[in-house]
Amino acid sequence: MTIVEVIQDFGTTGSTLPRASMQWALDNWDEAAPGLIALLDKYASGEDRSAVAEAAVFFAVHLLGQKAETRAFQPLCRLMHATEACEAALGDAETETLPQIVVSTFDNDPGPLKGVIEDAAADQFVRNGALMAMAYLAGTGRIPDAEMRDYLRHLYTEMQPRKDSCVWVGWVDAVACLGYAEYAQQAETLFENNFIDPFALRVEDFRGDLQQTLANPGSMAGFERHIRPFGDAIEHLSRWYFFTDAYQKDQARLAANRAAEERLNRFDTGYPYINEFRNIGRNDPCPCGSGSKHKKCCLNKAPALTLSAAQ
Repeated sequence: MTIVEVIQDFGTTGSTLPRASMQWALDNWDEAAPGLIALLDKYASGEDRSAVAEAAVFFAVHLLGQKAETRAFQPLCRLMHATEACEAALGDAETETLPQIVVSTFDNDPGPLKGVIEDAAADQFVRNGALMAMAYLAGTGRIPDAEMRDYLRHLYTEMQPRKDSCVWVGWVDAVACLGYAEYAQQAETLFENNFIDPFALRVEDFRGDLQQTLANPGSMAGFERHIRPFGDAIEHLSRWYFFTDAYQKDQARLAANRAAEERLNRFDTGYPYINEFRNIGRNDPCPCGSGSKHKKCCLNKAPALTLSAAQ
């Protein structure tokens, strides 16, 4: 096997986790790493946005995270600026694993990370994750504490947009997890001025998290529900719904329902049908159980139908 073959496998595997290719890359890292980094760099820069590259980057990024490959940090940050390309390649990983991978690949230069956090055109959830990654790195001493405090002060006065952005949730979470009590009043002001959606975070939760950190100075416990370094890529991704047998069965069910719809469209059977998704909004969780929003999942497919009588 070669890295070219591995990348091709990554780019064409579909919903089957390419375990053998991933393991080969891990076992032959000196050979695999340059190719995976080059793949990420070309995709992030726009040099190669092919379908194969888009699919392969997903697996490359997770392997680079497992190996704590610092050479991937700069191109990874560039990808985080490319909103559409980042979502196309990473999907739900933008919120699930990307912040962890950022922590693991950090090359001790916070500049590119700050650039993502302050990029108003970048995805707000990606910006939130970048800010929490920076807070975690400060909590572990990899970014100086004084620099982190100054940076949060800078963001409080300069960050855009001023309202309705998930990145402000990251700001108050960083304050709470790091135990920066001197910024508690500013955090309260953000809640009072409706910078933070109460459905995303309540002021009572912020107060509780801050007090928990202050009661255990030096502890990283506050970060546990937010972020940590990335671990085993194969083990982690094998639990994703998209790579399970359940996903394959659900896709077969949806395909059968679409086939039934086509039959109904071709022939007047006299049987009424029910649209299963008629009350599901674009931003609601998809009823198929994927964990993705409806607009990112079955809404992109033909509507599934349940026949009221046997065919």
